[in-house]
Amino acid sequence: MIDGLGNPCGTGHVTGEDGSIAVGEESLTAARAQGRRVAETAAALKAGFAAKAK
Repeated sequence: MIDGLGNPCGTGHVTGEDGSIAVGEESLTAARAQGRRVAETAAALKAGFAAKAK
């Protein structure tokens, strides 16, 4: 199960042509969850590559 909102392509926000639509808390929560997932995946890959190199 993945926490947070979003879609299969990742989080996103449309600000409007003039930037007048502010980013809501729902979008920020989804972006934070996606950022955590990216960081965790990168750390796991780095650890795996480091272990393989030894």
